[in-house]
Amino acid sequence: MLKDFLRFWVRISFGSLFWIVAVQMAWAMLLLFWILAYLRRHAAVAAPGAGLFGWGLGFLALMILGVNILVIHYAQQTAQNRVVKDFVSRVSHDLRSPLASVKLHLETLLMRAIGPEQARECLEAAWQDLGRLEARIESVLLAARLERRKLRIEAQPVDLGDFLARYLARKRETVVRSGGRLEAGPLPALPVQADPALLEKIMDNLVDNALGHCPPGVRIRVELARKGRLAQLTVADDGPGIAPGDRRRIFRLFYRAAAARGHGTGLGLFIVASLVKAHGGQAWVDSPGAGSSFQVVLPLGESGGRQP
Repeated sequence: MLKDFLRFWVRISFGSLFWIVAVQMAWAMLLLFWILAYLRRHAAVAAPGAGLFGWGLGFLALMILGVNILVIHYAQQTAQNRVVKDFVSRVSHDLRSPLASVKLHLETLLMRAIGPEQARECLEAAWQDLGRLEARIESVLLAARLERRKLRIEAQPVDLGDFLARYLARKRETVVRSGGRLEAGPLPALPVQADPALLEKIMDNLVDNALGHCPPGVRIRVELARKGRLAQLTVADDGPGIAPGDRRRIFRLFYRAAAARGHGTGLGLFIVASLVKAHGGQAWVDSPGAGSSFQVVLPLGESGGRQP
């Protein structure tokens, strides 16, 4: 922490902020000493001068504190701007890849004489790429609505166990094609008030997060249990795990762990945490060593449909 702070000070020492702060402090100190010198020369007794000197030191301390607050705010803004630029670069790359693939398949259909089977394969591949493109755009738009608290939850009674069983049956083939294994643990019938479409987005992001950040052959296990008046959903994997310093931050907007710099856009887990919170629940991760276990708790039989 101290090393990073010193490195930041060295970096900004050659920037405009440093010189603005330095000039303001020099001007304030010059003014302070001029006032003290004037008062000492014209004061009848020395005591008032000493008192004013104390007030001057207090004023100087407040100014130093204000300067440090300004520098910390500047550092946070600089880091946020860097994160946003990095996110825009990643999203641009992620959008460009499926677009290039769709263009290639369409050019193949237009420029070459191919048989019906090959034409169908090209169309299916282009359709899948368009689905990937649509999913990425929807994630960006959903994250923006969640960040602005503009998403409304359309809650209805849902049997969470039945919902998860049907979801896993649909998702299992996709996970196998991606080189993973999707397993179901206990899935008891637990009633919750939730938006089924948004529940599916929560599950998609948790499962896709495991697929994207774990090596091929990863085993993903989904379980459900009752904890008092809460339904606790667990999505666990046997991947490399998450570093302690990243566990609290991975749910932040745009954040990506150091070990995952080449994967994802930093939206998935933010969407998970925000949607769970919008349903009146909470999300966290346990990763004591190898493997990670993402936990989601939702209230049983209580209305979770409110604007986040």
